[in-house]
Amino acid sequence: MCTRTRRAPVDRRVFLLVGLLTALSVAPTRADDGHRKDYLRGLRAAAHRQGLAVSRQWQVLLHYRKTSRGTWRSEADGPRFFLAGPDGKTDPAAELDATLAAFAEAPRPLDPRRPEATQHAQCRFPARWAWLKSALAIDPAQIPGQPCPLFETWRQALSAERVTLMYASAYLNSPASMYGHTFFRLSRATTQGNPMLDYIINFAADIDTDNGILYAIKGVLGGFRGYFYMMPAYVKIQEYSNIESRDLWEYELSLTAEQAERMVQHAWETRSTHFDYFFFSENCSYFLLGLLEAARPSLHLSEQFTGSVIPMDTVRAILAVPGLVKTVRTRPSLRAQMLTRKRGMTGAEVATAETLVKRGGEASSLLAPFVPQRQALTLDAAYDLLRYREGLKGEPGAAFKDKERQLLILRGRTGVPPQSTGAEPATGPPESGHRSFRAGVATGVARGQAGAFEEIAIRFALHDFLDAPSGYQSDAVLEMGNLRLRIDDHNHRVLPERIDLINIVSAAPYDSWTVKSSWKVRFGGGQARQMGCADASCLEAGARAGGGLAWRPVRRGLLMATVDSEMAGGSAFRGGYSGGIGGAVNAVLQLGAVAQVQASGAYLFYFLGDGRRRPEFFVGQAWNLGRRTQVRIIGEQAGEHREGRLEIQGYF
Repeated sequence: MCTRTRRAPVDRRVFLLVGLLTALSVAPTRADDGHRKDYLRGLRAAAHRQGLAVSRQWQVLLHYRKTSRGTWRSEADGPRFFLAGPDGKTDPAAELDATLAAFAEAPRPLDPRRPEATQHAQCRFPARWAWLKSALAIDPAQIPGQPCPLFETWRQALSAERVTLMYASAYLNSPASMYGHTFFRLSRATTQGNPMLDYIINFAADIDTDNGILYAIKGVLGGFRGYFYMMPAYVKIQEYSNIESRDLWEYELSLTAEQAERMVQHAWETRSTHFDYFFFSENCSYFLLGLLEAARPSLHLSEQFTGSVIPMDTVRAILAVPGLVKTVRTRPSLRAQMLTRKRGMTGAEVATAETLVKRGGEASSLLAPFVPQRQALTLDAAYDLLRYREGLKGEPGAAFKDKERQLLILRGRTGVPPQSTGAEPATGPPESGHRSFRAGVATGVARGQAGAFEEIAIRFALHDFLDAPSGYQSDAVLEMGNLRLRIDDHNHRVLPERIDLINIVSAAPYDSWTVKSSWKVRFGGGQARQMGCADASCLEAGARAGGGLAWRPVRRGLLMATVDSEMAGGSAFRGGYSGGIGGAVNAVLQLGAVAQVQASGAYLFYFLGDGRRRPEFFVGQAWNLGRRTQVRIIGEQAGEHREGRLEIQGYF
């Protein structure tokens, strides 16, 4: 759910230089020790009288959460985050006392070898210091504020005035980004409105393995460390919009300059710690809510999520707070802009753009038949195509830079000002989609002995082809934790009909400029009805994967053909297992915002284990009754088994 990246490296040379200058310029001074202790005792007594240790501000700054036993526990997992040592993680009062004592300590020179770690506590925790100084009216003559050159240099480089929540649409080719991603952009006074020159605050897991299975296990069980880090906005926009072709949605928040400053202060404080990262719960979107609460403690956003946390759900939570979001803007991906331009071009212009990408300025003569306006359109499309293809490779090479320069020179000679593409994101805004959790009931009838039945179904996340498409990728399926329980009217038994641990379909409609393969994978199990049985001894478990191509025959239609392979095991199979390979087709049609239709079929040749033939067919139609409810009619065949059912789905 979060971008797989290692924490941005810290330039230690800057800290070394600042540390040396500080060591030479700061002379330690000590007040009367007894007097200082008396004043500190008075501060602690005042803090306890005011209940600061259990105040909302202290909770959000230390990331304290109430446990099921009614005690406190911080979600921060790095020991340097707590000035009271291990007790600070579970004892807010002890941490408050230790923090006040540390703030009252005399200054010491920075250790040039460890400048960050040897800063004064006021400099390590500027948000805590600013709040306690105000809440307790700390006398600067008794506890003077300390110079913090490292923090001030960092803060001034950001110069944050405004905060914008950014949402990047889903990217199925990365397990960490399948559900989308959120991060903050800090707008600076010095960028003159150019968001590319801003900085972002991101939270991500520090991935230490390339093994997919180990990655999944550690991601689910909290085996990775998560960090807040900051980087130039253009780097992230390049990665998401240009390389991964992800649309971006921007939600400017109504935080004051003071609240934006508090967010920056707390982001600095989190550099001293890490957070155990859980893919489904304590992830990027969850901890961003905590950072927002530190900026505005009156918000209670993270408390709304006690289970899984999905980025688009956190966007909805933020939008639900009256007045928190000022404006909403979109940033279509480079791919969306490029294909929008291409749709407005003639065949000759498309061919010319492709040649310009291959030959650069050498093909400039091909532009001669076009009027300047069409030359500009063709060159803009060629430039987009050049950047798109180069972005798929990684770092730009010398040949790319040379062609880029040639195309920009040719574009300047047209004399035509920059033209807007009018491109729209491939998906609607994330808040426009259905909720991520789905529950439903169904009734139906099956051919043969099974007869009539009823079903109860739940799906923890997220979307299939028959769900309402708004807010989601229309060419993708992502389901996790999909369970159907069937009540058989004939023998009055309740059995698991289908259990999908994961079901992913990534369809990439063919285009000559963006040739991508389509793929799918499914892990799960259920009743092996295709084998002609239906009881407790007929459960199967297995996996199916496939790859192929997809087309878009009409604007709201999708056709996908794949070569599939399957391996399954269970008592229903002769020999206990079955494996095969074959073909599958899938067609989807969206009937506006009202309904969706899907039809699919598959035929596999089973040459391992049980080789009995079992063709598959599926047809279904769904009607959307708003964002919360849907009605479906489904017909299925698997082997000799046939059934039809009526489903009512609710989204929560």
